[in-house]
Amino acid sequence: MRAAWLPLGIHERLGDDMSELAGWDSFYIIIGSAAGALIGLQFVVMTLLADRPPTLAAGAAFATPTIVHFGAVLLLSALLHAPWQRITIAAALWGLMGFSGVAYAVIVARRMRVQTAYKPEFEDWVFHFLLPSASYAILALSAFAAPSHTHEALFGAGAAGLLLLFIGIHNAWDSVATMCLSTNAIPTKRGAETRLQKRTRCNIGVKDNVVVMTGVEGGHQTRWFAAFRQRTGRVFYRHGAY
Repeated sequence: MRAAWLPLGIHERLGDDMSELAGWDSFYIIIGSAAGALIGLQFVVMTLLADRPPTLAAGAAFATPTIVHFGAVLLLSALLHAPWQRITIAAALWGLMGFSGVAYAVIVARRMRVQTAYKPEFEDWVFHFLLPSASYAILALSAFAAPSHTHEALFGAGAAGLLLLFIGIHNAWDSVATMCLSTNAIPTKRGAETRLQKRTRCNIGVKDNVVVMTGVEGGHQTRWFAAFRQRTGRVFYRHGAY
């Protein structure tokens, strides 16, 4: 009844806006489902890697943002599936998400700069700061265009959500590869160093067909050596004793 009181032109415009949004249902079902599944997998991975030395500062800079990006995609999908009466309400909410995401990306950049467990490379800055900032900025700007250019605004929001999903996939794989796949990587040249060694400040090498690991910090030495022995089945040399 309330919609019937509106002038005919406005009523038709609102109907067109909501029909535009309805056309994105399948898209947001796909990316929302993917984001939800990947969030669950991240918890599984963190559980399996629980024996690794904890680095809270590095985790806040490199691991937590991945969950935040997946969560943003899941929330965006849920918001755009709600039965809104007007597109402006949904646009205001995803615009708020965009501004919050830009602010969070700045916080992540600061955390990356001040943490000492790992020196970020150019690729890390691109995927942990530049691309997320751009994605959230697109999300925020598309909200302003939604009332007058709904078609283009929905493409902007969809592009931002899809980009955040792929950023999260890249960062999640990068973290898992660094923690798991690099464990068995033994430098073949003097001075060679894996990303895992940079983050944990340990050196891995071979001496007389025996694995040598030095520089592992604090009380984590026993767990690191036990885990590495179980994974590789090799004998260790530590602190001058076999």
